[in-house]
Amino acid sequence: MLALLGSTALGRASAAQWTAKRPISIVVPYNAGGGADILARFVAAQIGDTLGKQMVVENRPGANGLIAANYVYGMQGDGSTLLFGAADNISIAPQIYKSAARFDPQAFKPVAAVANMVFVLCSRKANKAGSYAEALADLKSRECTYGHWGPGSLPQVGMEMLRKQEKVPKLVAVPYGGAAPVMAALMAGEVDYAFLPIPMLQGSLNVFKLYASGATKRWPVIGDVPTFHEMGIPMNIETWFGYLAPPNTPDEIVDGLGSGIARIIQNADARSRIEEIGYAPSSVTPRQFRSFIQSENKRWRSFLTEHDIKAES
Repeated sequence: MLALLGSTALGRASAAQWTAKRPISIVVPYNAGGGADILARFVAAQIGDTLGKQMVVENRPGANGLIAANYVYGMQGDGSTLLFGAADNISIAPQIYKSAARFDPQAFKPVAAVANMVFVLCSRKANKAGSYAEALADLKSRECTYGHWGPGSLPQVGMEMLRKQEKVPKLVAVPYGGAAPVMAALMAGEVDYAFLPIPMLQGSLNVFKLYASGATKRWPVIGDVPTFHEMGIPMNIETWFGYLAPPNTPDEIVDGLGSGIARIIQNADARSRIEEIGYAPSSVTPRQFRSFIQSENKRWRSFLTEHDIKAES
């Protein structure tokens, strides 16, 4: 997969009127080697080619992304440090881990959106349920378990959403240390169900049963899997990824970086490579990115409040 995402010759171009004067550090809130890390490194390589500057990727996982977000929030706003942010660490975690989030999600300077990712309701192949209707009947007939990686993680939020929407009487949440352990637990039969991200499922589609996608429309790589929306269930379990700068970053730098990254995401070859690992290249422009994040923060805040999802859930 890393070979697939090797640097492509997108061409070097000046990014607005600002140019980086030293290496740029991209802080990734996830473990090295995971789908989000691979996506971040691919785009970082293209940013380096576009700006003609060395890119350094730092992995700072933990606390649903708050460790990385706290770190970048306090850095100097000179364009040398960016956060590879996402809905879970900007729109969700700060609202349920309020004492651990030492930043205002609204104060980050949104630079550019990169991609979206969807979660899918899955079980192991041995599960007798062959369709979403049968899986729902199973969930309602007994005390089923599901895997997630912490309160506020999208797999946990997704199952809570499903429980409320479909009036499932009882679900037992089993926490793990990350997406890979949840996937392994589901495969081994330690848990009955889980919401898993498409990039992780890419090479294992024949190992799991996929019942329903949290996207607003069918995802290309799993085109035969229905969405909750088309079944009349208002569930949107997608996350976004994008670059954010510290609050004190001048607009000139934000605009310069944003235009360069947008040019990368608009490139046909880059879009194709992003799609190949299970992501959807973002259609949100740098100018739209701030209002997009604000709407996502509001959407998730309303959901978390309505469903009373807290750190101790």
